[in-house]
Amino acid sequence: MKQSTVKLIIIAVIPFIMITAFIASIIWSGGHFFRYRSFKADYARSSAYAQQNNCLRADYDNMSIRVHPENAVRIYKLITAGGFILDDEVQAVGNAIVFDFGDGAVLQVWQAKPSGIQFTFVSDHGQAYEFTAEEISQFSTIERLSQLQGLSTPNELWLP
Repeated sequence: MKQSTVKLIIIAVIPFIMITAFIASIIWSGGHFFRYRSFKADYARSSAYAQQNNCLRADYDNMSIRVHPENAVRIYKLITAGGFILDDEVQAVGNAIVFDFGDGAVLQVWQAKPSGIQFTFVSDHGQAYEFTAEEISQFSTIERLSQLQGLSTPNELWLP
């Protein structure tokens, strides 16, 4: 009789544990989803400000570049188009491209190892976001869009 009681308790507890774990994973992933949506809204607002005021500045390789508004749109699309992951194994490699939006927001983008890009965005109201985009392996495209030459819509040197 004791053995059957233990089996019944185990049979009753295992589904409860599984359901609890399932609900916890939904809550955890939902939090990241809403955080990513908040990032996109803050990034869009700062990007629109920089485009309207032609004030997106990229600092990279000891140069400050005023990024043309069309190139700013391309960078925005590249950053927001990919799928984002939370991975502690990914490491930033090399120097960051630092984008200043002119409203107080700053975006730093690194090449990630083994692949993709890693970035940190601090919004105009001080909210910090950090993501790794594994599906975006186009650091070189972002790098090219933030340089002076080789673009159909050229950037220019930032002269304060």
